[in-house]
Amino acid sequence: TDFRFLAAPYVTNKWGIAAGLEAYFPTATNDLLGTGKYSLRPQVFAGFFGLLGKNSIFAPGLLYLFDVGGDSDRNPVEQWQMDIYFVWLLAQNRHWLIINPQPVVDVANDTEFMIVDVEWGYTIPQLRGASIHLRPGFGLGEDKPFDWTFEFGIRFIWR
Repeated sequence: TDFRFLAAPYVTNKWGIAAGLEAYFPTATNDLLGTGKYSLRPQVFAGFFGLLGKNSIFAPGLLYLFDVGGDSDRNPVEQWQMDIYFVWLLAQNRHWLIINPQPVVDVANDTEFMIVDVEWGYTIPQLRGASIHLRPGFGLGEDKPFDWTFEFGIRFIWR
């Protein structure tokens, strides 16, 4: 389970900055489904609006993941990650498409790999700030942690 707080302290019509903190909790009942660690991930993004066409966002980010406790029998957690978002807002901004390559350097396990996700989302007009998304993805590289992944999610954004 994870929770993320992300704030955008500076935004103009052309670009903006977002920064935040994500917290991970070891709630998986199977060791294959998690790290067994409590972890934190500070992150910062720069968003550039309209670079890829009308209603687009290009938002590269830098994230650092590290553990702050948990199962002492499990490997430590320490990763650097680039999170590169290519976003297109569609249908009067009620749908979106995201292509999200993520190169990762896993310092704790001395590995490097990439994850690529593609997300389609829909804003729920009847519920202000709520949306749903589908996010299939795959791993690349010799040290990839998985071959493929699939996420279905519900988001609530408070403004």
